[in-house]
Amino acid sequence: MFLRRSYRTIRQGCGLHNGLRLVAILGSLRQYPAPRRFHTSRQLQVVKPVVLADIGEGIVECEIIQWFVEPEARVEEFSPLCEVQSDKASVEITSRFSGVVKKLYYEAGEMAKVGKPFVDIDIDGDASGEGPDPSATSETPANAADRKPSQFGSTSPAAIENQSSVVDPVPHPTGPEQQQRGKHFALATPAVRHLSRELGVDITQIHGTGKDGRVLKEDIYRFVEGRNAGQAAPARNSETAHPVPNSTSGIQEETRVSLTKTQEQMFKAMTRSLSIPHFLYADEVNFTNLAELRHRLNKVLSKSSLQEGDATKLSFLPFLIKALSLALHKYPILNARVEIDSASGKPSLIYRSQHNIGVAMDTPTGLLVPVIKNVASLNILGIAAELSRLQKLAQVGKLTPQDMTGGTITVSNIGNIGGTYLSPVIVEREVAILGVGKMRTIPAFDEADRIVKKQVCNFSWSADHRVIDGATMARAAEVIRGIVEEPDIMVMHLR
Repeated sequence: MFLRRSYRTIRQGCGLHNGLRLVAILGSLRQYPAPRRFHTSRQLQVVKPVVLADIGEGIVECEIIQWFVEPEARVEEFSPLCEVQSDKASVEITSRFSGVVKKLYYEAGEMAKVGKPFVDIDIDGDASGEGPDPSATSETPANAADRKPSQFGSTSPAAIENQSSVVDPVPHPTGPEQQQRGKHFALATPAVRHLSRELGVDITQIHGTGKDGRVLKEDIYRFVEGRNAGQAAPARNSETAHPVPNSTSGIQEETRVSLTKTQEQMFKAMTRSLSIPHFLYADEVNFTNLAELRHRLNKVLSKSSLQEGDATKLSFLPFLIKALSLALHKYPILNARVEIDSASGKPSLIYRSQHNIGVAMDTPTGLLVPVIKNVASLNILGIAAELSRLQKLAQVGKLTPQDMTGGTITVSNIGNIGGTYLSPVIVEREVAILGVGKMRTIPAFDEADRIVKKQVCNFSWSADHRVIDGATMARAAEVIRGIVEEPDIMVMHLR
């Protein structure tokens, strides 16, 4: 009995001792912070997908013209990532983050979807820690031969120098024009690329002297002169050169040539536009009084300080654009657009308050339609200055999406090239377009039946026959004709 009681007492004491010991251990653990978990890689949250932003006008996809970066390349905020081409213009897309490029979703030439990621950027990435040290020279020839070349060429001088130090089983020239360059190397405006295609030059073989290595027109002319002199003879690129068959054997020959980027976009835009039922309305307009007014104003403008921006001389086009805006106040349906409700399928008209008039321009890259915004608030000099600005940007291929979007009606002045009548195609999301022919001098009878010289020009209208009838178009055209033939009317409508 005594032994059983002693054993029970000892066991209870041991249990109490173990409990106190466990409490002491737990108390000591509270003094130390929880151990940090070991990570073998960065968390996924730091990789940010860059989404192709919506640029408006119903554009749902853009073509990737060229990349300015490659995987594992370091980028800073607002540095260029790529250049894309839409139905309206080409534009550079810049980075929203600073970090390391991890993934390119598209190749050059592919169509990128608006609202979808097109590049991933690791915002916590460090370019120096992601790959081998560019300055390292301990790589053996065997390792260099086994290493798979990158899918994208490097654009940095350090990377190019590192590539030239790798032993290649086939010797290559090491001059500045023969160094291996990736397809992202050639930075150039669309106008410069168009010039390179016309001259049959591979733009990736040209060393650019502009900012960030950008290829300039002078670089292309200098390269062509050197090539013609025998200093450089690069292989002719079959995609940029368009040989024309010249056969004297009497056999028909055909050569397939790919459309340029601008032609491809025009092909898509005009295919959609021609689904609109068009009708043509033509009218002859007397420009005699307008020509005299323009002549007097240009004399005054050349001797005064009234010049606004680049408007040093007035053409007929600013007067026509202003006359069209005055007519839109009376016939706002010409400034509207047709929209079909996605839910009910019923069409409706969307009236727009601002007169944003597009002007078709012939540029080195093809037909472009920049837009003069809010014409109703501009005077003749203001319209002329904006028109001059857009023309200069169009010639060098630097029009922005803001310059190319938002149009409500379009003017196509084909008369400066030639042609009396034309049948212009309505621009998508518009209901009318005005085509202006060549001005010519003809004999005519005045009120006293005397033969006088008269300067006339033909206006050709195309309108959407789904919402505009012939009578409405004729009345609106008559308003514009009256303003042009009596340009003093514009004075009464100045704001």
